[in-house]
Amino acid sequence: MRTMSVVSTLIVVTIFSFGVVVSGAEFPWYFDVPSLVVILLPAFFLAAADHSWQTVGRAFSSAFGRKPRGAADKASYAAELLAAKALGRYAWLSALLGTFIGFVAILASLGQVPSTGILGRNVSVGLLCAFTATCFELIVVSPLKGRLEKLLLDAEDTQDASL
Repeated sequence: MRTMSVVSTLIVVTIFSFGVVVSGAEFPWYFDVPSLVVILLPAFFLAAADHSWQTVGRAFSSAFGRKPRGAADKASYAAELLAAKALGRYAWLSALLGTFIGFVAILASLGQVPSTGILGRNVSVGLLCAFTATCFELIVVSPLKGRLEKLLLDAEDTQDASL
């Protein structure tokens, strides 16, 4: 299953890369460190505050690790799935906050000397937050949730078969 996840992720990244190349944009325009910081750090910290660092970490190791734990850990899989859902939810909320920050910066720069450079940077920060959250959800959180849901269903089937 891990091989399929890696292959699927590579296909999605290739499709995004093709879209960037065809649009005439350059790759560095799509990678903004402040957007990554504004989205990823709060998402991980808030998900860990809701659940725990151990549960968030186990969600990744369960989903993409080598051996499934089995039916005995059904409750653990359910908790990890909730942590993965929280991670995605907080990434989107952080992106919304980053977008607001970008648009406030746009409004603040409108009163200054008209400069398309300042305006363009602020618009890009606002839009890149949503873009980064979308990529994070699509490439990390959705496969994580899907794999954990499958492990949870397998654990339930194993438990039902043993009864």
